[in-house]
Amino acid sequence: MPSMKKLNSSAFSGSKLKSVNMPKLTTVGIYAFQYNRQLEEVHFAILTAIDQLVFNGCSSLKTIDIPKIVSIGNSAFANCTSLEEMEFPASIRSIDTNAFGNDTSLHTVIFRSSTMNYLAYNAFNKCTNLTDIYVPWAEGDVGGAPWGATNATIHYGGEWEV
Repeated sequence: MPSMKKLNSSAFSGSKLKSVNMPKLTTVGIYAFQYNRQLEEVHFAILTAIDQLVFNGCSSLKTIDIPKIVSIGNSAFANCTSLEEMEFPASIRSIDTNAFGNDTSLHTVIFRSSTMNYLAYNAFNKCTNLTDIYVPWAEGDVGGAPWGATNATIHYGGEWEV
């Protein structure tokens, strides 16, 4: 799979893959890995967009390496109940509705981008253990329950070693 550049919709939906490393992948279709309950880690070196529901229900997913990601679609990583930490690279610009919804083990989110264009009001909906969100933005730019994470504290500005 290392030389694959395009992955069609539902290509590995419900499969038993444990790890995915696709350094040349540029396109991934909706539902591509949905309900792959044994998948633990994914690595995409140049992928810039993850469409809706691509990893929905991947309940064993713990490691997500997407260093060039720009946009994450609706419910792309929803119900990934083993995911504990998510770090977004400086390239991220858009995270859609419920993108990480119901990721009940998620406790830390780190943003490296200071130029987000869109972050859905419920991107982290029902992430009941999300306690820390680190953002490089100015204090006061976020109001209410941050993107659906009702228990989270927002840490503003700077570079973090978490």
